Amino acid sequence: MSLYGLVDKSLTKAFKAVKDLAVTATFVRKTSSTFDFSKGQTKTTMGETIEAKVVIVDNTNGAKDRNVQQLQIMFKVADVGDLILYETVIIDGVSWKLGKYIKTDRFINMIEQFKEN
Repeated sequence: MSLYGLVDKSLTKAFKAVKDLAVTATFVRKTSSTFDFSKGQTKTTMGETIEAKVVIVDNTNGAKDRNVQQLQIMFKVADVGDLILYETVIIDGVSWKLGKYIKTDRFINMIEQFKEN
């Protein structure tokens, strides 16, 4: 087995080992529109979804002058893929806007998310 496969298998075991600390999140793709020149019409593609196990690392309120809540999550890169395709993440029925990467490598992404209170 390659080292990459060994690390990926170990991460899968780690996410199973944390049991209820890992929650299921739904990543929602961005809605996109394209123009069909032959028909002269716009075609809108609705955002598809993908589910992945995430670990909530931190949940804080924003600055006192803002009405924003911040959530940091960690998940396997292989479960989600490229985050540029996604717009929101739904965790426990609450929709969060994707923020910036905190940490990323070939195996784990840690990102910030935001929502208004």
